[in-house]
Amino acid sequence: MDSTIKSYHSMHTEFDQTADRQSEFSAQELKTRLNATQIQEKLTSPSEVKMKHHQEDLKNAQRKTENSEAKRKNIEAQVQSRIPETDNLNSTDISENGSDLNLKFQETQNRYEEAVKEILNVQRQMKLGLVSSESEETSSEPSRLKVMREEVEMLKQELKRTLEESKRQKEKVRVLQKKFEEREQNVASKLSVEECEEIKNSYCSVIDNNKKKLLLTER
Repeated sequence: MDSTIKSYHSMHTEFDQTADRQSEFSAQELKTRLNATQIQEKLTSPSEVKMKHHQEDLKNAQRKTENSEAKRKNIEAQVQSRIPETDNLNSTDISENGSDLNLKFQETQNRYEEAVKEILNVQRQMKLGLVSSESEETSSEPSRLKVMREEVEMLKQELKRTLEESKRQKEKVRVLQKKFEEREQNVASKLSVEECEEIKNSYCSVIDNNKKKLLLTER
């Protein structure tokens, strides 16, 4: 009986000691965790938290900007690919074609005006009797006038062809402008206002340059 009681007391004492050690360990662990939390809170000041949020916002804005730029380039490439090559006039082509056409028109017009003046001058001299009927040049005047008239007629035809070419260029500009307006309506819903304006300005610049060249030609 005494041995049993002693054994019981011994077990009870060990149990109490074990419980005390567990309590001390739990208290120490809790204290350690609280200290770590307090240290972390001290290290993470409000300004640092705010800075971290700003950095995240900046990264998000950069990603959105990159996605928007990629989307704009993709849509612009689609618009460009849908325009036929025959109607895809760039500023260099328009400048060269317009300059050549204008130069050709001016040269033809100058030659025509000189030929007409020469004919009128000869006719006026003949009418005033300044050219003698007995002159050696008398026999050659009719043939000379005939050649000059033929040259004038050729110049008229050349002027006509030049004007027709000018009209074709004007029609090409009109068609290009119409197609651009259609493309603009189709992609307006897919692009931002700034992106639409950028593409619109580039096309309008090309169209305006061609119109200026055509106006110079018509003058």
